[in-house]
Amino acid sequence: MTFEDWFKQLTAIATAKGFLNAGDPVRWQEEFDKGLTPQQAWDGDWDLY
Repeated sequence: MTFEDWFKQLTAIATAKGFLNAGDPVRWQEEFDKGLTPQQAWDGDWDLY
């Protein structure tokens, strides 16, 4: 999965929770690089928004 695809999934999670989007993609790159799923990243680091 590319980072773009991963971030689209993360954005879908964020909008489902009432956020306008998932925030700055650069801030989420580290979570992607760690191999976390979008859901794992959101559950652990939602404060990155």
